[in-house]
Amino acid sequence: MRLKLIFSALSSPNYRLFTIGQFISNTGYLIETIALNWLVYRLTNSGMYVGILLFINQGTIFLSSPFSGILADRFARYKLLIITNIVAATVSLFLGFAVMMKFENLLFIFVTQIIVGLVRGIDNPIRNTFVNDLIEKPEHLVNAISLNSSIFNVAKIIGPAIAALLIPWAGEGICFVLNGISFISIIAVLKMMKHKEHICTIKKPNIIRELQEGFRYSFSYSPVRCIIIFVSFIGLFSFSLNVALPVYAKQILNGGADTFGFITTYSGFGALLAALYMAGKRNALGLDITIFVAALIYSFAYLSLSFFSNFAAAAVIMFFVGFGQVLIFASASSMLQTLTSQEKLGRVIGIYFMVFMACTTAGSLLVGKLTDSIGPSATMKIIASLTLLIALVYSFQIKKIRQKSLKRFIALGVNRKDLRNNVFGNIIEKLRKVQV
Repeated sequence: MRLKLIFSALSSPNYRLFTIGQFISNTGYLIETIALNWLVYRLTNSGMYVGILLFINQGTIFLSSPFSGILADRFARYKLLIITNIVAATVSLFLGFAVMMKFENLLFIFVTQIIVGLVRGIDNPIRNTFVNDLIEKPEHLVNAISLNSSIFNVAKIIGPAIAALLIPWAGEGICFVLNGISFISIIAVLKMMKHKEHICTIKKPNIIRELQEGFRYSFSYSPVRCIIIFVSFIGLFSFSLNVALPVYAKQILNGGADTFGFITTYSGFGALLAALYMAGKRNALGLDITIFVAALIYSFAYLSLSFFSNFAAAAVIMFFVGFGQVLIFASASSMLQTLTSQEKLGRVIGIYFMVFMACTTAGSLLVGKLTDSIGPSATMKIIASLTLLIALVYSFQIKKIRQKSLKRFIALGVNRKDLRNNVFGNIIEKLRKVQV
């Protein structure tokens, strides 16, 4: 019964097709991510330049994400995804062939990442909200989001491992080419799907007004506001620690691209376990607390990593890093998509990505500079400690999130017995006493 629940969203044919395309595309993306970070570090021998790479990529995502939400609420999402994947495939193939021809110019790499970032800023929120168009039963939404995360994290095990083997043998260029080819899988499955007719909820285009509505909704509804702000602060500090990993692999573990790739692979195992755990959830009940627990796991894992200098210990700790990171993201995304009204969903997710990317963009420069100045281990200690403090601040908001989201869960038809048995039990009893 538990196994059936974990894979319940796969009963929708369109979602089954999407998972196939997603798996191939995500594997290619993660192969390229390892290759790109290592290429920049190899050319510069500086964590700061890896931070600048993330700053460029995430900064452009930040700029385009809000407009993605508007597009997702107005146009057929699958058509937008076809366009973004064609552009992304073209850029990856172009970069790959350039690097294979030994044109390893840092400025050229950064320019390509501006284009990639703008495309991803459009693509990411649409791809997340597109899940709503694929499932046939609303109660499968949390499961579909979690399986989406599971697919990504299976790819996170395979992609970095492939990159770790390919880079020493054939160089970074082939990794970019493979990613370019992988985008074809998403385009193919989107063409194969039977799509519902898209109902436009916005009659007259008014970008400023639509953005204002999205921001107003996102930051006036306290459960959504708390989750967006908390995850954004996590992005400002902890998620930017990925900048320090190539330096950690070389300076602390005395390794190369293969070491960097394989420790990332171990984080993928933890991420997959977290995604499968989330896939077993019937709905978003209790995920407000899960976000807090996940932040503690993630923070303590990175803090522990800073004290070890051997590969075996790092591999075990990276398992927990991956577990905590995905648990934060999957829980936050499930809560936001559950609590947000459908007509504003695209804009809320777009704003969520925009705010998160703004913070990780700034964080990547901060972590890059700290890594060059005081080393990767000391940087991890400082950032992990700050993340623990942020998690404690968030914990004081959990009660408010529960109180404000109760009506939404009831409106969605969540079984009252589940509400009583879950974290809402005490709140329901208090409301009953007030009514009496």
